[in-house]
Amino acid sequence: MKFKIVFSILIILIIVSFSYAILLSIKLERTNAKLSEILDKYEEAGLKIEYLESERSKEFLKYSKLINEGNKSNWEIASGTNTLIAYSMFVQNCVGEEEDCHAEDLKEAINSLLNASGYVQLTETNGNPLYSTVNLSLEGEFIKFKSDRSVRNGAIGRDIDNCGSLNPVKTGIILKDKIVKVLKKCEASSSKSVWAQIQYAN
Repeated sequence: MKFKIVFSILIILIIVSFSYAILLSIKLERTNAKLSEILDKYEEAGLKIEYLESERSKEFLKYSKLINEGNKSNWEIASGTNTLIAYSMFVQNCVGEEEDCHAEDLKEAINSLLNASGYVQLTETNGNPLYSTVNLSLEGEFIKFKSDRSVRNGAIGRDIDNCGSLNPVKTGIILKDKIVKVLKKCEASSSKSVWAQIQYAN
C-alpha cells in the first residue's frame, strides 16, 4: 500500500514536470516568433542587421514587456523603449497628421536621449573614414564609429574650419557601434581630415 502511494506521487510529479516543460517550450516558441516579427519590422524600416545584432536582445526585452502590458500605442511603446531604433520605427510606421506623429515629443525625446555634445574625428588626414552611416527615419544624419573614439571640446588642428582649438581636451568617449547624431562637419584646409560636432548619449 505504501509503495503504491509513493509510486502514485512519483507519477504525478513526472506528469507535472512534463507539463511544465511543454509550457516552457510553447512560451519560448512564442518569444522567438515575437523576436522574428520585431526584427522583420526593423529590416523593413531599412535598418541594417549588422548593428541590430548587438541591440536586438535588450530591445526585444523592452518591447515584449510593454506589449505584454496590454494595448499600448506605437508612441507609448517607442517612448517606453527610448532608443533611436524605436523612435525610427515609430516615424517609419506613422502615417497620421504631424501632431499625431508626436513631432515635438519626438524632438524632446531624442534631445533628452542624446544629452551631450562634443567633437570627434570622422576622417583621418589620409582620407580613411572612422565611421559608417546609419539609416534611420529621423531628421538629421546619424552615424556609428568603427572603434571607441574620444570626444573633445574642440577639433584638433588650427586649420579646421570653425571647429579648431589650440588645446582641446577629452570630455567623453563614444563606444564602438553606438549611434550618434552629426550636428556640424568641420573640414581641414591642408589635409583630408574631417571632424564633426556630434550629439550623443552620455
